[in-house]
Amino acid sequence: MKFKFQKEKMEELGIAGIFLFGSQAQGTANKTSDFDFAVLVKNKKMIRDAAERKKIYNKLYEILSKQINALINIDIVFVEQADLQIKHRIAQDGVLLYLGDQKIISNFLETTMEEYADFAPLRSEFHKAILQRI
Repeated sequence: MKFKFQKEKMEELGIAGIFLFGSQAQGTANKTSDFDFAVLVKNKKMIRDAAERKKIYNKLYEILSKQINALINIDIVFVEQADLQIKHRIAQDGVLLYLGDQKIISNFLETTMEEYADFAPLRSEFHKAILQRI
């Protein structure tokens, strides 16, 4: 599926980038699979304000649902509020659908991969501890 975004609308909303991730991005979706979108904003203060975040969410939902044109769930995640596991999935497997600010996107990808690598030893110890309890 091809998505189109009006640059003016995205600028107005302060969108730096939109990724598709999950089964739709990996090509493993079935007809009932939802669409998972990750959004990066140019100014993090915008999403700290609940009313502003809701406004951006609602406008993006409207734009995306018109293009999907089906009764399928649409999940929109603000990357700045996502945990490291989700960020890593987006950075590793996500498909960039809209690029509004290359610097912000590049910084997100680089930072996420570095943070994920930094926590690898901790995750390994955690998994070992769980397996020992079983």
